Amino acid sequence: MAANKSVTVLAPNGRRQTVKVTPNTTILQ
Repeated sequence: MAANKSVTVLAPNGRRQTVKVTPNTTILQ
């Protein structure tokens, strides 16, 4: 997993939101 990677997620409100992933970010898959 690359650090400082921008990912687009689908927010609960139906909008697409771009978030920046940091080394301290925990991603649940």
